[in-house]
Amino acid sequence: DGVSLSIPEPLAQALAGSGGREVSIGIRAEDVSVHGTPPAGQALAGRISAVLPVGSDNFLEIEAAGSQLFFRVGKEVQYRDGDNIVLTVNVNRLHVFDRQGGQSLAWHAAAA
Repeated sequence: DGVSLSIPEPLAQALAGSGGREVSIGIRAEDVSVHGTPPAGQALAGRISAVLPVGSDNFLEIEAAGSQLFFRVGKEVQYRDGDNIVLTVNVNRLHVFDRQGGQSLAWHAAAA
């Protein structure tokens, strides 16, 4: 569904004891970039459903992977409702949550 994320090795090691669980991946609004083609394993593609200018940023509401997601990008980024977009996700800042209980299983904040 337009999402291709590779789990960094330190995060994979932290999750090693969580096998068999359904998880949700958390991506903070500021942990994406719209510049250039995403490296393999760092792409999130979707369709923009709203552009919300807030101060020095734009927040993009994106329909991706069956969800409505919000991401923060700079004001210089010019997109419109209905545009398709591919974001680069900083996989070094992913959060992983147990889907059933909601508790955090791991958070990885390696230097990007």
